[in-house]
Amino acid sequence: MGKFSRITDRRIEKIIEKYPVKLNPMFYPDVCYSETQSSDEFKTFVQRYYPSQFEALETTFFSSSDENEEDDGSNPLKYIADNEPKRLRNLIRRAARCIWTDLQELEDLNILEIQFA
Repeated sequence: MGKFSRITDRRIEKIIEKYPVKLNPMFYPDVCYSETQSSDEFKTFVQRYYPSQFEALETTFFSSSDENEEDDGSNPLKYIADNEPKRLRNLIRRAARCIWTDLQELEDLNILEIQFA
């Protein structure tokens, strides 16, 4: 499991596992992610979460041509970098609300007594 502790109550573990959140480097401000921009994983990520920007990038950035991007104020990479932290924060908040709602349904649970292994 690594550095992270596990919750000993399996019911709580099952609830938490229902709402996974996977952060990416763009969640953190001022992270340089230029090395990953040409990877297939980055392309898949953009295509899934930012389809409009993917279309723009597909014709310029992802293509094999050496044409320079035009700086017309509609830079899709800047848009993604500016909006990804917000998207992930919203995802984290939704997951936390869902977890909290599910935990409240466990009538015999005292959150102050949750134990970690």
